[in-house]
Amino acid sequence: MKTLLFYHRLLPGILVFFLTANPGMLTGQYPAASFTAGTTQHVVGAHPDADSKQSSEWILYTRDHTGIPYHTIWHVLVDDYGHIWLGTDNGGLVRFDGEVWTVFDKENSWLPGNMIMSLAKDHYGNLWIGTSGVYGLTKFSGTEWRTYLPANSRLPDEGITSIAFDSKNAMWFSTNKGSLVKVEGLSVSNEPVWTFYEGEDYDPIYNNHPGNYITQLVIDTADHLWMGTLQSGLVHFDGTSFVNYGMPASCGNGVLDLVLDHNQQLWVGDRNGNLLKFDGTGWELMEPDIPEPPEPPYLVYESIVSLAIAPDNALWVVTDGGLIRFDGSEWSAHLECNAFSSTIGFSEGMVLWAGAGNDLISYDIVNPFSVVYNTFNTGLPEDDVVAVRTNNSGHIWTGDRYTGLALFDGIIWKVFHEGNSGLPDSRITSVETDDCNNVWVGTQGGLAVK
Repeated sequence: MKTLLFYHRLLPGILVFFLTANPGMLTGQYPAASFTAGTTQHVVGAHPDADSKQSSEWILYTRDHTGIPYHTIWHVLVDDYGHIWLGTDNGGLVRFDGEVWTVFDKENSWLPGNMIMSLAKDHYGNLWIGTSGVYGLTKFSGTEWRTYLPANSRLPDEGITSIAFDSKNAMWFSTNKGSLVKVEGLSVSNEPVWTFYEGEDYDPIYNNHPGNYITQLVIDTADHLWMGTLQSGLVHFDGTSFVNYGMPASCGNGVLDLVLDHNQQLWVGDRNGNLLKFDGTGWELMEPDIPEPPEPPYLVYESIVSLAIAPDNALWVVTDGGLIRFDGSEWSAHLECNAFSSTIGFSEGMVLWAGAGNDLISYDIVNPFSVVYNTFNTGLPEDDVVAVRTNNSGHIWTGDRYTGLALFDGIIWKVFHEGNSGLPDSRITSVETDDCNNVWVGTQGGLAVK
């Protein structure tokens, strides 16, 4: 019996099917192509909807000529060279340079762990990778790896949840045990200055919520730190004191993601699927005005996955039903898909990159068209990307939840993990790049830099 396991709709006019048997079930309905990977039949087909303005084209990528990992993509980062970096769930770090996919994991690099929790880039172009568990923070310069652990540095604990850099290239990071740390000179100095925030001004935020930790860090133009927390809502730090702004009572206090736009407007997505705007003093609950089914283009969602600001200052909301764009006055729905799982990044030409379950999706915003990348047609080690960042060269770094770090320079994918690089763990929690093109990696086994 031919069974349709699931499908998701990338754009009006493009459907992706996953079948367990003969793709002939689509014969006479949709043009299709198929291939076999293991015991699973994968079919990519295009259906020209009556309401679609898209051409009925389809693109098929197979694992036979690529090495994309097979895990969820958590983070997407576009570096200054336009390369796409993916942080995956137990698949390591992946880089895509436009043509070649490179997977970095603990088997082929110094990446300490394969579960990538966060990705970030510093002012020098380094990629920083946070992994989950006991593997710390990793820096990748493009050629060299360095991992920071409690055993070889002043790192307070190994699990890195978020990484950010201020205007002076000082690194701020948070851990899954609630620690907040600032490090000055870590990218370039052998004697960096570590500052740990604790005491009565900081601890009350956590003492009331023992399981609390920072989910996201962002830094504004005044170098003030904004923190989204799991149970204490929004917290602000001006360098001297912490102020807890909480959240509206109707929304709870769980911040999932937050971003600052070019006007320094703060946007917050909470754990209940709410989108909020914070102007520094008060909250506004936003309700995206998008068409309801069956009027196209529409999407239905219940939760927010992540937020991002595009180069044109438009807000992009990644949801469990697809992408939503807000340009300051109008809302629009894009890429209806129920599998989005990561942060998103933007490369040259207004191309959006996002993790969608086991796939990486590239979406041309100006000339709407999407391409799906996965373990079958790229060098991604696994399809569980948790972080994506770009460096100054335009290269793309991706961190995988379990299998390390990948670098894509537009042609070749390289994979780094704890077995072939200096990464302390292949489980990546975060990735960031600095202005010197170094890559900083948070892992479950500590902090690493390359």
